[in-house]
Amino acid sequence: MRKALPALLVLLLSCSAFAGDVRTILEQRSDQTMASTSTCYGNTCSDFLICQNFEGSGYDNGESWTDVYANSNPDYTTTALRGAESWYGYDTGSDALARASISGTPSEAWFFLRFQVTNSSASGNKIVTLRYGTTTRMTVEVLSTGYLRITHGISSKDGTTPIANSTTYYLWGYYKASTGGNGIATIWLNTSGTKPTDSEATLPDGSQTGSVDRIYLTGSLTTSATIIDQVLVDDSSIGDVCE
Repeated sequence: MRKALPALLVLLLSCSAFAGDVRTILEQRSDQTMASTSTCYGNTCSDFLICQNFEGSGYDNGESWTDVYANSNPDYTTTALRGAESWYGYDTGSDALARASISGTPSEAWFFLRFQVTNSSASGNKIVTLRYGTTTRMTVEVLSTGYLRITHGISSKDGTTPIANSTTYYLWGYYKASTGGNGIATIWLNTSGTKPTDSEATLPDGSQTGSVDRIYLTGSLTTSATIIDQVLVDDSSIGDVCE
């Protein structure tokens, strides 16, 4: 037995080392699996009120969009912000160029989109508008100063990040109807799909009291153009988006 003891110890040590190797491999694979399944929004279009990526001819995912004016182009390929095609529009007298209905008419709505403007110093660079019928609930626009502005009824708030020409921005938004001067409008801004913790602008005293039933993609004045892609609308919060 004394002669067999060293061999037994070697065997036990070998088994221990093998188990350690197996444990390390399993931990590495677990880490890789967690990384590959990390949560991001927009990779699929399930469970969104609107999920529009502008791929293929016209509008995709079976959604019904209306081109209000001829200068609305959902098949723009020159500077696609995601995939092969984006939406492109510029203003010819009206700030509404393409619209889609939002099912359920929520009194709280979250949205996301990517955008570029070709001339951030042009006045009237409206990006997106939420409405109920013809009544505007919330608007996001680029001012002639080059900063974003959000409006909620008679209240407005400006952002702090200067918008650069021909730069892709990721924009998250939130609208909550007022029950007496306490309506909320908030936007978050980034140059990647990671939603910032801090908002770009928020206002807590909006005056619009109603729900929303449609979204408008809005073009710019003829001195500028707006490119938009990956439009998401939901009745719950939208976080980091998939590239």
